[in-house]
Amino acid sequence: MSVTFLFGSAIGPFTRRLFEWMYEEGVVDDATRGKDWERYTVLLVSGQEPMSEFDRCKQAIERFTLGKTKAELFAEAQRRSLLIVPVSTVSDLLASEQFAARNYWTPVPDQELDKPVVYPGPFARFSATPITYGRSPRLGEHTAAVLAEACL
Repeated sequence: MSVTFLFGSAIGPFTRRLFEWMYEEGVVDDATRGKDWERYTVLLVSGQEPMSEFDRCKQAIERFTLGKTKAELFAEAQRRSLLIVPVSTVSDLLASEQFAARNYWTPVPDQELDKPVVYPGPFARFSATPITYGRSPRLGEHTAAVLAEACL
């Protein structure tokens, strides 16, 4: 999961809602929940809030999120309007209902393997000029060219 833990007038309200949820579940105390997340950067820079307290808050987020599944965190983030999103694994992407509905995964023939290799599909679908794929590149096939270009 990717959890945005930032401050200021634009992001502070998201952080406040996250800590309210953490408070409801007994992970943080009332003082931590009630921090001024909109002015928190100023408090840290001025020394009014020690960095050790910031570190403690990060550890609380870690403990909290480790106790939840990816699906639980994402569902509650949507419900509470939090800045928490899943980071997808390859398996997650291959199982995606959205990608399946779009016929996103494209099998490309591979003569050496004698079977198709599944590729991500086109980023867009054009009726007059559809995007097509050739064969899959071999492992290391373009390494020399890429390294030569990088060393220019």
